[in-house]
Amino acid sequence: MVAIILIGGSGTGKSAIVSELEERGFLSADIDVTTARVLDRTVSQLYLDTPTDQRRRTQTAVITELLDDIRNFPKQNYAIALPSDGLGTSLNDEYARVVRQSLQKLRTERGVVVIWLQAELTTLVNRNGLVGPRMTNLVLPRKELRLHLEQRAPVYAEFADHIVDTTDTEAAQAANQILGLVD
Repeated sequence: MVAIILIGGSGTGKSAIVSELEERGFLSADIDVTTARVLDRTVSQLYLDTPTDQRRRTQTAVITELLDDIRNFPKQNYAIALPSDGLGTSLNDEYARVVRQSLQKLRTERGVVVIWLQAELTTLVNRNGLVGPRMTNLVLPRKELRLHLEQRAPVYAEFADHIVDTTDTEAAQAANQILGLVD
Protein backbone atom coordinates (compact mmCIF):
# COMPACT_ATOMS: atom_id res chain seq x y z
CA MET A 1 0.00 0.00 0.00
CA VAL A 2 1.14 3.50 -0.82
CA ALA A 3 -0.59 6.49 0.70
CA ILE A 4 0.53 9.90 -0.49
CA ILE A 5 -0.66 13.09 1.17
CA LEU A 6 0.03 16.29 -0.76
CA ILE A 7 0.40 19.53 1.19
CA GLY A 8 1.41 23.02 0.15
CA GLY A 9 0.17 26.45 -0.73
CA SER A 10 -2.59 27.32 -3.14
CA GLY A 11 -1.45 26.88 -6.73
CA THR A 12 1.32 24.36 -6.11
CA GLY A 13 -0.50 21.71 -8.17
CA LYS A 14 -1.99 19.46 -5.52
CA SER A 15 -5.29 18.94 -7.36
CA ALA A 16 -3.67 18.32 -10.74
CA ILE A 17 -1.17 15.84 -9.30
CA VAL A 18 -3.88 13.96 -7.37
CA SER A 19 -5.84 13.67 -10.64
CA GLU A 20 -2.72 12.35 -12.36
CA LEU A 21 -2.20 9.76 -9.60
CA GLU A 22 -5.86 8.75 -9.89
CA GLU A 23 -5.26 7.99 -13.58
CA ARG A 24 -2.47 5.69 -12.41
CA GLY A 25 -4.77 3.67 -10.17
CA PHE A 26 -4.71 5.53 -6.89
CA LEU A 27 -7.89 6.10 -4.94
CA SER A 28 -7.78 9.88 -4.77
CA ALA A 29 -9.45 12.76 -3.01
CA ASP A 30 -9.14 16.50 -3.29
CA ILE A 31 -10.32 17.75 0.09
CA ASP A 32 -11.50 21.11 -1.26
CA VAL A 33 -13.71 19.38 -3.85
CA THR A 34 -15.01 16.82 -1.35
CA THR A 35 -15.75 19.48 1.28
CA ALA A 36 -17.55 21.64 -1.26
CA ARG A 37 -19.67 18.63 -2.25
CA VAL A 38 -20.52 17.88 1.39
CA LEU A 39 -21.65 21.49 1.87
CA ASP A 40 -23.44 21.56 -1.53
CA ARG A 41 -21.25 24.40 -2.80
CA THR A 42 -18.63 25.00 -5.46
CA VAL A 43 -15.00 25.25 -4.39
CA SER A 44 -15.17 29.02 -5.01
CA GLN A 45 -18.25 29.32 -2.80
CA LEU A 46 -16.48 27.23 -0.17
CA TYR A 47 -13.90 30.01 0.24
CA LEU A 48 -15.94 33.09 -0.67
CA ASP A 49 -19.37 32.45 0.85
CA THR A 50 -18.91 29.83 3.57
CA PRO A 51 -18.10 30.97 7.10
CA THR A 52 -14.50 30.01 7.87
CA ASP A 53 -15.54 28.11 11.00
CA GLN A 54 -18.00 25.94 9.04
CA ARG A 55 -15.53 25.32 6.19
CA ARG A 56 -12.70 24.33 8.51
CA ARG A 57 -14.89 22.08 10.70
CA THR A 58 -16.19 20.29 7.62
CA GLN A 59 -12.71 19.98 6.10
CA THR A 60 -11.42 18.49 9.34
CA ALA A 61 -14.23 15.92 9.38
CA VAL A 62 -13.60 15.00 5.73
CA ILE A 63 -9.84 14.67 6.22
CA THR A 64 -10.26 12.61 9.40
CA GLU A 65 -12.67 10.25 7.65
CA LEU A 66 -10.25 9.75 4.74
CA LEU A 67 -7.34 9.12 7.10
CA ASP A 68 -9.51 6.53 8.86
CA ASP A 69 -10.09 4.85 5.48
CA ILE A 70 -6.33 4.63 4.96
CA ARG A 71 -6.03 3.01 8.38
CA ASN A 72 -8.95 0.60 7.84
CA PHE A 73 -8.27 -0.38 4.21
CA PRO A 74 -4.49 -0.68 4.05
CA LYS A 75 -4.21 -2.59 0.76
CA GLN A 76 -5.44 0.32 -1.38
CA ASN A 77 -3.14 3.00 -2.86
CA TYR A 78 -4.24 6.51 -1.86
CA ALA A 79 -3.47 10.04 -3.02
CA ILE A 80 -5.00 12.92 -1.08
CA ALA A 81 -4.64 16.67 -1.70
CA LEU A 82 -5.07 18.67 1.49
CA PRO A 83 -6.12 22.32 1.36
CA SER A 84 -3.37 24.81 2.15
CA ASP A 85 -4.71 25.07 5.72
CA GLY A 86 -5.58 21.36 6.04
CA LEU A 87 -2.91 20.78 8.67
CA GLY A 88 -3.59 24.16 10.23
CA THR A 89 -2.34 27.66 9.80
CA SER A 90 0.14 27.08 12.64
CA LEU A 91 1.24 24.19 14.82
CA ASN A 92 -1.14 25.50 17.51
CA ASP A 93 -4.19 25.59 15.23
CA GLU A 94 -6.93 23.75 17.13
CA TYR A 95 -9.07 23.05 14.05
CA ALA A 96 -6.42 20.76 12.63
CA ARG A 97 -5.06 19.24 15.87
CA VAL A 98 -6.99 15.98 15.36
CA VAL A 99 -5.88 15.81 11.72
CA ARG A 100 -2.22 16.35 12.65
CA GLN A 101 -2.39 13.68 15.37
CA SER A 102 -4.09 11.16 13.07
CA LEU A 103 -1.66 11.84 10.24
CA GLN A 104 1.35 11.52 12.53
CA LYS A 105 0.07 8.16 13.76
CA LEU A 106 -0.51 6.94 10.19
CA ARG A 107 2.97 7.99 9.15
CA THR A 108 4.36 5.77 11.88
CA GLU A 109 1.95 2.82 11.58
CA ARG A 110 1.28 2.66 7.85
CA GLY A 111 4.16 4.50 6.24
CA VAL A 112 2.02 7.29 4.84
CA VAL A 113 4.23 9.69 2.87
CA VAL A 114 3.65 13.44 3.02
CA ILE A 115 4.87 15.48 0.06
CA TRP A 116 5.22 19.25 0.41
CA LEU A 117 4.67 20.87 -2.96
CA GLN A 118 6.40 24.20 -3.44
CA ALA A 119 6.72 26.71 -6.27
CA GLU A 120 8.23 30.14 -6.71
CA LEU A 121 6.01 33.00 -5.54
CA THR A 122 5.73 34.48 -9.06
CA THR A 123 4.51 31.13 -10.37
CA LEU A 124 1.94 30.86 -7.56
CA VAL A 125 0.74 34.40 -8.19
CA ASN A 126 0.16 33.52 -11.86
CA ARG A 127 -1.46 30.15 -11.11
CA ASN A 128 -3.82 31.78 -8.62
CA GLY A 129 -4.81 34.52 -11.07
CA LEU A 130 -3.39 37.30 -8.93
CA VAL A 131 -1.74 39.10 -11.84
CA GLY A 132 -2.96 42.32 -13.34
CA PRO A 133 -2.63 46.05 -12.89
CA ARG A 134 -1.11 47.25 -9.65
CA MET A 135 -3.68 46.96 -6.91
CA THR A 136 -4.52 50.09 -4.96
CA ASN A 137 -6.84 48.52 -2.43
CA LEU A 138 -5.88 47.70 1.14
CA VAL A 139 -5.36 43.98 0.50
CA LEU A 140 -2.42 43.18 -1.74
CA PRO A 141 -2.99 39.62 -3.01
CA ARG A 142 0.68 38.84 -3.70
CA LYS A 143 1.68 39.99 -0.22
CA GLU A 144 -1.20 38.03 1.37
CA LEU A 145 -0.17 34.88 -0.51
CA ARG A 146 3.44 35.28 0.59
CA LEU A 147 2.35 35.79 4.21
CA HIS A 148 0.13 32.68 4.09
CA LEU A 149 3.03 30.62 2.74
CA GLU A 150 5.40 31.93 5.40
CA GLN A 151 2.85 31.34 8.17
CA ARG A 152 2.18 27.74 7.11
CA ALA A 153 5.78 26.79 6.30
CA PRO A 154 6.52 25.48 9.84
CA VAL A 155 3.45 23.23 9.66
CA TYR A 156 4.46 21.89 6.24
CA ALA A 157 8.06 21.39 7.41
CA GLU A 158 6.89 19.47 10.48
CA PHE A 159 5.02 16.89 8.40
CA ALA A 160 6.82 16.74 5.05
CA ASP A 161 8.79 13.63 4.22
CA HIS A 162 9.83 15.10 0.86
CA ILE A 163 9.66 18.43 -0.96
CA VAL A 164 8.82 18.65 -4.66
CA ASP A 165 9.20 21.94 -6.53
CA THR A 166 6.47 22.33 -9.15
CA THR A 167 7.57 25.72 -10.51
CA ASP A 168 8.47 24.41 -13.98
CA THR A 169 6.83 21.00 -13.76
CA GLU A 170 3.71 19.56 -15.36
CA ALA A 171 1.43 17.36 -13.22
CA ALA A 172 2.55 14.15 -14.97
CA GLN A 173 6.22 14.97 -14.35
CA ALA A 174 5.55 15.81 -10.71
CA ALA A 175 3.58 12.56 -10.28
CA ASN A 176 6.52 10.60 -11.70
CA GLN A 177 8.89 12.38 -9.34
CA ILE A 178 6.63 11.67 -6.35
CA LEU A 179 6.26 7.99 -7.28
CA GLY A 180 10.04 7.79 -7.50
CA LEU A 181 10.28 9.10 -3.96
CA VAL A 182 7.80 6.62 -2.48
CA ASP A 183 8.97 3.44 -4.24
